[in-house]
Amino acid sequence: MMYWSKFFKRCSILSVLAIATALPFKPAQAESVFEPYKQTIREQIPVGLSLRLPDKILLSATEQQEIDNFTVRVFVSQNPSRLTLSLHSCQASNNPCLLGSFITENKNSSPAQSELARHKNQGIRITLKDGVLGYVIDSDQPQSASAFATVMWSQDNMIHTLSFPQRERQNMLYMALSMANSDSIFRP
Repeated sequence: MMYWSKFFKRCSILSVLAIATALPFKPAQAESVFEPYKQTIREQIPVGLSLRLPDKILLSATEQQEIDNFTVRVFVSQNPSRLTLSLHSCQASNNPCLLGSFITENKNSSPAQSELARHKNQGIRITLKDGVLGYVIDSDQPQSASAFATVMWSQDNMIHTLSFPQRERQNMLYMALSMANSDSIFRP
């Protein structure tokens, strides 16, 4: 029974990804969202890390309307070496406006390895690129406004994580697919 449940989840993910890529909507170009922050991001990438970004930021129509207010916040940790880009729909607000995050860690990071192992054991496996598998974990409370889904994968000695609200799950998967097929960004 468990096998069939995972099988149907995988089939539904692939079907929805195929449908989502065919839907006519205007995603924000990642270049336009990240461009004002590109120099800061490059300068803050920890030595030994590389970063991948999607070619488009895909979000639901209500979030896409806020594109002029998108801000990117860069967080760096040295021990373990980690870079987090968080995407927000507001400049400053008392209301939560976190749209999602992009995290890159060295594959030798113990916390990243543990979290990737959890995703492999509990998540749904998806193919992002030949030889690159991602693992998706959905929120335990998918109807909650604060529910987030995550996808993790290992590529080029890095562990990448995307975390977006559950309602943006399909868009998150499309962005992960784009990232896995994009060029790496290194510190200059």
